[in-house]
Amino acid sequence: MIESKAIKVFNDLGIKTMHKLPLKGYFCYSAVNGVNKYFPNLIYTDCVLKYPNLTKTTIGNYFLYNEFFQKNKFDLNYEIELTISHGDFTVWNSFYDNKNFIFIDLECFKECKIKYFDIFYYIISYEFFVNKNNYKVIFKKFNIFIHDNKIEKIYLILFFYDLLKIKKNDLNDNFFKDIKSSFINEIIQLIYVYEI
Repeated sequence: MIESKAIKVFNDLGIKTMHKLPLKGYFCYSAVNGVNKYFPNLIYTDCVLKYPNLTKTTIGNYFLYNEFFQKNKFDLNYEIELTISHGDFTVWNSFYDNKNFIFIDLECFKECKIKYFDIFYYIISYEFFVNKNNYKVIFKKFNIFIHDNKIEKIYLILFFYDLLKIKKNDLNDNFFKDIKSSFINEIIQLIYVYEI
């Protein structure tokens, strides 16, 4: 099961996770102590920087099957780093307890994702869904974050394209379709402002 693998991978890196308890053929999360707190810089330094750089690939290879990616705007031979990913890393999928972060809800875990995906998703999900900020405010928050942490802007732009595909595919289930559509529109606006 993907969550069991994710628990092992993150625990091996020294990142705490929820535990799973088998219950009548199903899995049940054990109680997780702590509170949901939004600490992007702290979670970046304490957790995301522990993620291993697994491999490199070209932009062209990574986005080979992403129909939303604007290939003509990038050097498709440019190499990018890939790493593991929680896959749905939000403030409500992490707890803070006794100076430690605890990851929960690991069913979207990916073994090979674009570097910084998790921290970027952590920021954009909080700013959009919790703070109700639009792309202009989110743009400013991201600029501060990538500047302060010396992250190449190319990773942020590529993250938006990666996220756009994921969220466009999410529209098929009709669950919170209006909110999802609004989120997609903000992602598209962020792609536009970063590319000009």
